[in-house]
Amino acid sequence: MSDERVTDLQLAHSVLGYTGVPGAYAYEVLQNVLSKYIEKGGSVEGQRIERCQSHRELVQAVHEGRIDYAILPIENSIVGEVRDSTDLIKDKNIHIVGEVRHRISHSLLGIPGASLDTIQEVYSHEQALMQCSQFLATHSSWQLGPMNNTAMSAKYVSDTQDITKACIANASAKELYGLTLLAPDIANFKENFTRFFIITHKDVVIHDAHKLSIIVQTPNTPGALVKVLRVFEDHQLNMVNIKSRPCMHTPWEYFFYIDIEGEGREEVVQQALTEVRELSNYLQVLGHYKIYNVL
Repeated sequence: MSDERVTDLQLAHSVLGYTGVPGAYAYEVLQNVLSKYIEKGGSVEGQRIERCQSHRELVQAVHEGRIDYAILPIENSIVGEVRDSTDLIKDKNIHIVGEVRHRISHSLLGIPGASLDTIQEVYSHEQALMQCSQFLATHSSWQLGPMNNTAMSAKYVSDTQDITKACIANASAKELYGLTLLAPDIANFKENFTRFFIITHKDVVIHDAHKLSIIVQTPNTPGALVKVLRVFEDHQLNMVNIKSRPCMHTPWEYFFYIDIEGEGREEVVQQALTEVRELSNYLQVLGHYKIYNVL
């Protein structure tokens, strides 16, 4: 882990980034993070915001140092992980310095004059389409069009001025792009949240961090993963998340993405990582970071 310790995010004179256009959920998260940062006395002097077309472009910009801090969705409470995000952060010079849990509220939007009867095509990010699958199933004749971002779909529908097209996006996109509400709160479950990581190219550890995220690859032998997980049990560290992802260059082998609670137990966490490293073929510490309040 890094030797550089900071008490919290330092956003002055920084380039901040997100995927999409204004009105995107990541944009909302970024604006809320900035608002909380300013409330606590943080400086935004010399700050600039950049937007990217895709998660890949965003992560690459952070990796190369063109963006200092970025907002990246990692997991939704309804449909699970955002897989491209999980894979992208493994292979780049990326460090997690924060997590934000953001409430998601999807609505069906169209241009003024559109109605449920006129709609033939619905556009949104593939995650939003999955999160609203039950509502969409009641309109089986509609054609679904995945896009890189919910707000991009709102801008597209606004630009076309076509009453046969609609999008799934949030209330701020409705206002920004002059759209009208066709159906509110259409997600499969009302309690809908997405976890976003705050990522950076800077190798820092946030003081009094709440969570640790690592990537591990174990030997392909019986019980190898169990031995790694037992380390966390022995040190009374609560594992709150584990996912397997394929190793792209070695068919049928996998690495494991693991989240651990470690608030106020940095020495214990360091000892556990030492033991995990001895049991693993590969260990990557993605970040030791704070969880910010639901925004």
